[in-house]
Amino acid sequence: MKRLMLIFFIASAILLQSTASLQAVQSQEHPASLAQMSQLPLLDPTFAPRFEVEGTVEAVVVQPDHKIILAGSFQTVNGELRDGIARLNPDGTLDQSFRLTAPLILGSPMFRTLTLLADGKLVVGGSFSMMGSDDQFRHHVARLDADGRLDETFIADVNGSLYTLLEQPDGKLVVGGEFTQVAGEDRQNLARLNADGSLDPSFGIGEGADGAVYALAQQTDGKLLLGGMFRNFNGTAAYYLARLESDGTRDATFAVNANDTVYAIAVQPDGKIVFGGAFNAVNDVTRFALARVQPDGTLDDLNPGMFYEVKSILALADNSLVLGGWFSSIIFGGRPIYHDARMALVNNEGSLANIVTFDGQPTEVKTLAARSDGLIIAGGNFRNLVKFEGFPVIYRHSLAMLTPSLEMIGNFEVIVANPGHVQQIVPLANGEVLVVGAFSLVNGMPQIAAARLSREGDFDAAFVPPFRRSSNQVSSAIALPDGSYLLGGNFTDNYTDQDLVGQTLVLVDQRGALLPFPRYGLPFPTLLLDTNGRILVGGWGGLFRLLADGTLDDSFATDSAPGSGTEPDGMPGRINALLELPNGQLIVAGKFSSFASEARSTIVRLNANGTLDTTFVSPTFETLNPSFSPPEAYAVALQGAQVLVGSNAFVQSGEESLRSLVRLGADGALDPTFANPFGNNGGEVRALHTLSDGSIMVGGTLQIVAATQIYNHIFQLQPNGQRNPAFGVGVTSFFGFGTGIYDIALTTDNRLLIGGLFPELEDLPRLSFGGYILQESAEATIEPEREATLTIPDDGIDYLFPSGTFTETVTFTHTPQPTTNLPATGGLRGSGYAFTLTAVATSSGAPTQPAPGQAFTLTLEPLEVGSLIPATCGLWRWDEASSTWTQDGITSSVSEDGTRLTATISHLSLFAVLGESHQVYLPFAQR
Repeated sequence: MKRLMLIFFIASAILLQSTASLQAVQSQEHPASLAQMSQLPLLDPTFAPRFEVEGTVEAVVVQPDHKIILAGSFQTVNGELRDGIARLNPDGTLDQSFRLTAPLILGSPMFRTLTLLADGKLVVGGSFSMMGSDDQFRHHVARLDADGRLDETFIADVNGSLYTLLEQPDGKLVVGGEFTQVAGEDRQNLARLNADGSLDPSFGIGEGADGAVYALAQQTDGKLLLGGMFRNFNGTAAYYLARLESDGTRDATFAVNANDTVYAIAVQPDGKIVFGGAFNAVNDVTRFALARVQPDGTLDDLNPGMFYEVKSILALADNSLVLGGWFSSIIFGGRPIYHDARMALVNNEGSLANIVTFDGQPTEVKTLAARSDGLIIAGGNFRNLVKFEGFPVIYRHSLAMLTPSLEMIGNFEVIVANPGHVQQIVPLANGEVLVVGAFSLVNGMPQIAAARLSREGDFDAAFVPPFRRSSNQVSSAIALPDGSYLLGGNFTDNYTDQDLVGQTLVLVDQRGALLPFPRYGLPFPTLLLDTNGRILVGGWGGLFRLLADGTLDDSFATDSAPGSGTEPDGMPGRINALLELPNGQLIVAGKFSSFASEARSTIVRLNANGTLDTTFVSPTFETLNPSFSPPEAYAVALQGAQVLVGSNAFVQSGEESLRSLVRLGADGALDPTFANPFGNNGGEVRALHTLSDGSIMVGGTLQIVAATQIYNHIFQLQPNGQRNPAFGVGVTSFFGFGTGIYDIALTTDNRLLIGGLFPELEDLPRLSFGGYILQESAEATIEPEREATLTIPDDGIDYLFPSGTFTETVTFTHTPQPTTNLPATGGLRGSGYAFTLTAVATSSGAPTQPAPGQAFTLTLEPLEVGSLIPATCGLWRWDEASSTWTQDGITSSVSEDGTRLTATISHLSLFAVLGESHQVYLPFAQR
């Protein structure tokens, strides 16, 4: 911890005041306001493990050069961020020349359909909003240039989601989906656009389709086929399938009716019409998920079965078919038990030629495309082929390339993914961590729900948890003294050799293999290992304690449970957080309004034997709509003898509502002196951790809105609850509902790790996991009318601030920076000295700079620059605007003996002492 010295020069008596971490000399007459934030977490730019789960590919097109464009619901491709659309080179590597770009994209776009135009441009449809530089939004349909930039010459406005697009030979676009208006005109789920995006009024569909349109296809005669979830078209019965004339009027001669949704349509080269979906009959004749008719609507005998739903159809040149969708091997009570992705090849005689089945649920193949050389591209949501004993598992992460006979291409291994959900980080010895949650990929390697990482963030392949389906989730974990791990969660594997369904606690060894453990049925448990080696288990409607061998501890009070079935949402109470106090008592927090038959709101304190401590009574936690979202606490932490509580709720303090984070006294009473940093911005506090300097790390789904910046999901608060303005902006890219920080942990080697659901931190890709380096910073309050000196003895640094350096009272912060992470310094070399200087107005919290024409002085002594030539050294400032190192605003010099550097500074920034190194010439020897 740094030692500071702050001296005010006033012609009066001098008082020396010191503490363990801060020393000050100040005027007795005018006592200074001193502050210190000795630990500032800085994002580690080299620590970037990736926790992901397979994304969904909704649409694929293949360019003439065999490049592949894919669109859907995903955030990453091969570990690199992409907003739901990407282009691949023919070998599956990411094409860096293509990236979705628009002046403004709201949220995370969901692309459901795309079509490649003859000029190389791309039309995309789905659920999204993009704004061009013309300040006009493009809702749900847009055109992109060949490099992914928004084409602002195409403007269309649809008021609902698009599911399908079709380009006609004349360049017009037919769009289908779930909408009621296009360009302000009534259009029910179907419309035609001109090439510039404007509505084509000549396409007269009347009342349109009374349900969503999912599929479009065009016959060679110009007639249009549509399928979906509708039962009428323009007021006339049309069960899930219809054909239109080229002007949009209904073709009454085509009377083909399915008994459920149609998702896909294709026209074969011979003119026959194939359609697939969720039906089991067409024109009252049995057809399982697939049917084929003649151009006049006559049903033929194609009925291969093999699918519960067909989602995509690819008609090949020889009239054979490739099908994609899903199936269930067991139907129980008329409903599928499984939901496994499947592909099938049907030859031109209607016979089944090959089947490819994926394992895991729910998965499906949603889109198919063919290259000119006959190779097949399949997209959807899937993970691996069905496993066969004695053979290696074949993984394909939502995108696959296959031969025309549906054999998997081995060297095409693309990973299409979304951020996974990290729910807990368990620090282990030597800086290692156990990470648990809902994920299926770690650093690009298949791994479900639990993973062990090295200190550097490398994936430990020696630890393989016993989970096979990606639907397994681990909500909590503890490391036991014998080296085993207890995992709590929701487990879905129900194989004959391993049935985990209904088991919520599993014990695994250092390699992840299952160990014997009693069976308990408490869904999504929260776990705590107490100082006596016993295991606390809390969850939905229950709390109990286990002995080290996993048997129930009968000495723990059996009535220690939240109220059951009495919560405003009609669900049982739930325990989310457990904390052991130094005296053996427990803090228990969650969603409950009663505990052990006593009225208690979200948090209680229990005695060591599990009985309720009636001397601890918290205030009432409230939400605006308790029947929909009852008060619920998610995180607790100690700050001295006081308890910090993070929640989704507010506590009333007089006329003020303290939201999301409160501090309680030892008796449970609200501490009104604790600042309310979150105002009325809403959101939840999901994670808390107090640092050794008393500051508080807070994570969750909430924001702080300041005058010039929005801070997202991760914050550092000063001990009194005020936000530390020197801490970064947090999550800088939105993934979707639930984006946020869900755990914060300090490792055994003093690094701060965070986990949750997010794609970026501080504008750097971080897939649900990140690390911070704890930098010790020196902080002091500088007043405008006083001359002051700040001394940091450990670094040999002195600052002299003349009176008037700042126009208002500021908090000045000096933060050392690791020299290994500096921007490139060109021909200069780093000396080992680097630091960031900031000043924040205490009245507004806004960053500020020295007054115009004002400067302060820095002295660094002794100056130790190693191999650098002292006379060449100077203080340099990083200019963010020009991305260069500069000495503008700095005058610096080094003493003749090379031991002291003096500089005047007029602009705050990142600084480094840079210089030239000694040149060493080796003798040249000729052989």
